[in-house]
Amino acid sequence: MKCPVDKSQLQINSRESAVGYCCNVCNGILLTEKEISAFQYNFQTDILENLFAQSAKSYSDCFCPICENNMVVLPIDEMEIIACSKCKSLWFKKGLMLELLEKYSPDFKPRKQSVLEIISDWIFWIIPHLLLPIIFGLFYIWFKL
Repeated sequence: MKCPVDKSQLQINSRESAVGYCCNVCNGILLTEKEISAFQYNFQTDILENLFAQSAKSYSDCFCPICENNMVVLPIDEMEIIACSKCKSLWFKKGLMLELLEKYSPDFKPRKQSVLEIISDWIFWIIPHLLLPIIFGLFYIWFKL
């Protein structure tokens, strides 16, 4: 399954207090209809319950990784969630899910990231952004000589 934003591979993981399909490049998270139900149950919030009933929708550039349908943008206050109207999955940009929980779930207390999670996030960022260009540059210099 590919990220709707940057087309990198999604992996099932826990991020921002939910389990879903996570992107290690843009740090977004995709929740399917089943995962949305579990998420709402765990945090006693009904903010996502009537999300698809909204009429003010605009199409996004993203396509659903599950059913490949064109996704729509659903506004909640000043925030925007990207959703699939066909399979009811939701795409949250980095930090958006925590922002929703802090605003709409009164009992929510954010979990602190462990050192291992911080190192893991850092490694997944450093490899594609710094190490690969350096390695390709060295190969280019080596073969050019």
